[in-house]
Amino acid sequence: MFFSLWQYGSLQTIIYTQSSELHKKWSSNTQPLVSNKHISSFSIFNIFTIYKLYKSQQQKKYFEWVDALRALAILFVVYCHRVQPDSFTVFINPIKMPLFFALSGYLFHIRPGGDFAFFKKTLTSLIIPWLFLGLIPLIASIPFKGFSHVFQSMVELFTGELLWFMPCFIIAQIIFYYVMKLTKNHLILTIISLIIVSAIGYTLKQKEILNTFMFNIAMIVQFYFMIGNLYKRIEAKLSNHRLKYGIIFLFCYIVIGYITYPNGCTDIHNGRFMCVPISALMSIVGLLSLFLLSSSIKKYPKYILSVGKSTLVIYMLDRYLLIPFMYLYNFDNPPGSLYLIFIVALFYTIYSSTINVMIAKTLNKYIPWATGGRG
Repeated sequence: MFFSLWQYGSLQTIIYTQSSELHKKWSSNTQPLVSNKHISSFSIFNIFTIYKLYKSQQQKKYFEWVDALRALAILFVVYCHRVQPDSFTVFINPIKMPLFFALSGYLFHIRPGGDFAFFKKTLTSLIIPWLFLGLIPLIASIPFKGFSHVFQSMVELFTGELLWFMPCFIIAQIIFYYVMKLTKNHLILTIISLIIVSAIGYTLKQKEILNTFMFNIAMIVQFYFMIGNLYKRIEAKLSNHRLKYGIIFLFCYIVIGYITYPNGCTDIHNGRFMCVPISALMSIVGLLSLFLLSSSIKKYPKYILSVGKSTLVIYMLDRYLLIPFMYLYNFDNPPGSLYLIFIVALFYTIYSSTINVMIAKTLNKYIPWATGGRG
């Protein structure tokens, strides 16, 4: 993470204040106690000390719980793709995919360099890894499936019919960037603008307009970006009560889910919501509870953090790891009781995430651009 101009200015203020104090203390002496060289070295030392402290605090506060939530979201995705809709999947849908968008809203900041820096970051961290992880397996399958079938799959990859989340997420990032830029990060303007964009996207989806590249869904999910960004603005005020408020919000989420079940339905991919106000309320309460509870935990297992850093690889390659597993257990026509299906789906989720983490680590070691530098 780079220092913003404000942070750089703060460092200059600190160094200037310390230098002034030293100057006042030593100016009365005819012979300087410390040379200018030492003062300069002292200031440089303080710059690096404060920078290291800032970095360590940010990493401790910032990355671990964010990666833990990413891990939770992708594990939910893999599991829910392997089972038929049931009480569990219906219950977690209001937070499963919204969690990815909310985290992006939380992490968002306008980088120095303007539009060029933003699109460069988007290209290197999202577009190139998406195309690489999407196209290479398809190209490798040409001898087995034929060129025409693979070409059709490539078209579906670009348009969002295949692995819809990636084109939707990329476009959603761009929309959110320009909304934040145009509103100049003004709280009220930002909230109103994002709600309007989400409402327009919902209307377009109902009329099946702008389905290509999931543009209408990318507009709808601005609501979840807003939740994450709002939490970022208020998290300092909640820092001493995160666990308490997290439990309260979680309790409210469970109560609302229980009241609306079994008629509750939130399907972002297809733009279907049981009731827009209730779905929005469940997402707000559920996401806030996860943010508060996860950020109150100081240490996470390395495996969870590795999964959180490998979400892109897991999402893109999970469908290929399913092929050999289907010889052991057919998820399309699952035999056995619901408990057996649950256990097998859970086992598959661990199997897929573990192998994909190893793939992500290997790619990140030898060709880090293929994972966006994560893994």
